[in-house]
Amino acid sequence: MKFFIPAAQSDAEADVVLEAIAKFNSLPLPERRIFRLSFKHNGVRYDVEVGQPAPDYFRAGGPVVAILGNDPICVCLADRGVLRGSPIYVGKNSVLSMEYFEYDANHLRGET
Repeated sequence: MKFFIPAAQSDAEADVVLEAIAKFNSLPLPERRIFRLSFKHNGVRYDVEVGQPAPDYFRAGGPVVAILGNDPICVCLADRGVLRGSPIYVGKNSVLSMEYFEYDANHLRGET
């Protein structure tokens, strides 16, 4: 899957938004970008994917905007880690599987 941010109109805009999300959450800008994440919390499996609605458990509307970080991994929604608030934190030891967007070494902000 090619990297995207929901509602971004271009690759350059998606890069700028991802950079702003990383900065807002005091995280380094990731080189490898996470597309999908499966994890367990309190014995329940959750699957989150950029662009898809967050599970009801998170009590937040709208799609997953970005998934970034290392440990913890931050699942960012508009009201949780993007425009305000803290992201949903997922400890690395809770991760069942992780899928990345396609890697493109030439994909730098402003270049398409």
